[in-house]
Amino acid sequence: MPTVLSSSLRHTNLNNFRNTIEDESVYFFVSKPTSWTGTDGNVNDLVPKSVFDTFTLEPEAHEEMLYLKRVSVSNCVNVIRLYRWQENRRYQAYSDKVDLSDLLTKRTISTIEYYPFYVVTDDFRVYKCLDNGASPANVNGVASTIEPTTVAFTGSDTYSPISDGYLWKYMFTLRPIDASEFLTTDWFPIRTLSEDDGTDNWDIITNAVNGGVYNIKVISPGSSYRSFPSTDEDAGNNTSGFNYTVSGFTVTITAGQNQSSASNYYNDYAFYTKSSSGLISSVGTITAYTVTSGVHTFTVSSAPTAGLKGYISPRVSFTGNGSGLSAISRTSNNAVREIVILAPGINYTECSVTIGNSVDGEEALAEAIISPFGGHGSDPVVELGAFNLLTKAKFEGDEGGVIVSSNEYRKIGIISNPLVYGSLKTAQARPTVEPKLSTSQIKLSDSDSNSDDTHNGKKIYIYSGKGRGQLRIVSDYTGSSRFLTVTEPFDILPDETSKYGFLKTDTVVNQCLILNYTSNPAAIPADTTIYQGTVGSETATGTVVQHDTVNKKVYITNLSNKVITAGYFLIGSTYTIVTIGNTSFTSIGAASNTVGVTFTATGVGSGTGTASANYPYFTALANGGTPTVAVNSSSFTATSLTNVGVEPNTGTVLYVENRTPLSRFVEQIEDIRVIIQF
Repeated sequence: MPTVLSSSLRHTNLNNFRNTIEDESVYFFVSKPTSWTGTDGNVNDLVPKSVFDTFTLEPEAHEEMLYLKRVSVSNCVNVIRLYRWQENRRYQAYSDKVDLSDLLTKRTISTIEYYPFYVVTDDFRVYKCLDNGASPANVNGVASTIEPTTVAFTGSDTYSPISDGYLWKYMFTLRPIDASEFLTTDWFPIRTLSEDDGTDNWDIITNAVNGGVYNIKVISPGSSYRSFPSTDEDAGNNTSGFNYTVSGFTVTITAGQNQSSASNYYNDYAFYTKSSSGLISSVGTITAYTVTSGVHTFTVSSAPTAGLKGYISPRVSFTGNGSGLSAISRTSNNAVREIVILAPGINYTECSVTIGNSVDGEEALAEAIISPFGGHGSDPVVELGAFNLLTKAKFEGDEGGVIVSSNEYRKIGIISNPLVYGSLKTAQARPTVEPKLSTSQIKLSDSDSNSDDTHNGKKIYIYSGKGRGQLRIVSDYTGSSRFLTVTEPFDILPDETSKYGFLKTDTVVNQCLILNYTSNPAAIPADTTIYQGTVGSETATGTVVQHDTVNKKVYITNLSNKVITAGYFLIGSTYTIVTIGNTSFTSIGAASNTVGVTFTATGVGSGTGTASANYPYFTALANGGTPTVAVNSSSFTATSLTNVGVEPNTGTVLYVENRTPLSRFVEQIEDIRVIIQF
């Protein structure tokens, strides 16, 4: 069965994402300091690796993540593709009967290229094309030769084409602040105002006419219509019109102008007048056309103005659910060439057009093009199909010492709702005796904080297990009982199967593990592999991103571990038992000799048992361990670790873009922009 997903769904999805940015935690991230390699395994930084929406997308994004910056809703704006007006281009005209995606696409119609139905002028005014001069002779429209300049809110300028046949609707002017913050070579920012900002953009919105008709397209010109003169080809004048005199509602045609001599010949036709500049000033319906002793007179439904030129053409009438629409037809050789709107009317959602009676030929056909709901200019975002969101983040140097300021990156992306590092824990069972939990409460892990109000104001996220996906704001926390209360009841009550964490909300986040030291090692080049443990039995490896010799910090990423055999455990490191063998894990810190048990090593161990180091894999002197870190042929002592900001592999990766390398410097400011198309 025929179906369609409307543009409204795209706008809804965009607005939902904007709400996520405002209400939750969405970050830009930067990653991949190491080089791209080609299919032959050799370095090839000129060709970024292709990116696909596979199940490896998220772990790969986390793997070499360097830092993040939170996206603010103030740094988001709807955008449309930038199409500047150019002379002799052909533009599509708005139609309520054409798929919006077609109107927004540069298309080839009958071998001629037609651009989308809006333009941006040199002064950053945006215009929508309501009529492109289409006629039976040029069914798809003509070339635009005059740049639109009119700023009109009401009146005839809103429905009168200019001399090249185009009718442009002024929509808005780009604000200078939006130009400086969001304008690119390809994308143009666009907003629909919700209040008066002091610009004429608000005047356009408030003066929009709901259900107005600004273009009536002649589909077929018909033939053998009665008209006088037979052709109205006046362009800015009235030279072809006939002379007449007026007495009230009676018009007398001046003799000798080749008018019809048959009575009733023009009954039910339209009579209109033009000034010397071609302005149509009055219109009425002929109710009685008589010829008496060579004098041609007729009665019209409204009194015309004297001293102008007259025209008789097929009457245009409308059937619809609005009111106030008025128009006249113009003819060429007794066929309808175009229909000129005199008043667009209001509140139409349906409107059919009838063009007089063709006595001996074919009836002309025309269709009324009705404005979108609310009227042209009432909602620029919706009307111009701005279901693209530009989001941006600005990274300034090292962001006050938070992030690395040297090296390169090759990948950017967007991630939502990453968790604070170390906050991912398993909740406790809901008590079955008093004190019990309410529907707005969860009992946190016994390893969580025992200090009251520690989590107040944070956002708790049920990461997995029962009730997964729920996000709530913490209103109260009792440390002794680990009872946490949220502002809104849980829809599904979390229990001992539920893993929870707290959303990261900091503006800037470092995602490199930092090895702090006191004794100066030799300068370590970026991209150097660094490790802890014995060669061949390394407990941890990583890649150096930056060596800050001034502050005595080594930033590393691309962390990994190995399964280690007893005898090579590092005191102070945390491990998870993989196999038992004949090793006594309880003698080196484990609670039991059981696969899956996590322990902090108090000795190197012995025997055949194995275990894998837990994240972040490296250990430091502050852990009471043996923290020698080896790099190349030298080593140094890590006195403490500064952990990453967000829990690895948490959050949802929404966007990834692989790039050629971009180098960073401490003085550098990077303005990263991403267009998300919904």
